[in-house]
Amino acid sequence: MAATWPANPDFAALARAYGWHAAPVAATEEFEPAFAGRRWAADGPTLIHLRLDPDISTPRTTLGALRAAALKARAVS
Repeated sequence: MAATWPANPDFAALARAYGWHAAPVAATEEFEPAFAGRRWAADGPTLIHLRLDPDISTPRTTLGALRAAALKARAVS
């Protein structure tokens, strides 16, 4: 696909379409209510869709920061 950025589906909506309980989570403060909510008390499968920034690699750094460090190290050597 030229000049397009494919997007992931809405996994929570997809799960609900199959009869699952589901909750999308896009921010840290949304996780606890989604996890502790009555979704876990319900019968059947449950999905919590964590929508993360694609640049996040670990809790301590991003792909952009890793790339910049590698380029800096390459320039020094």
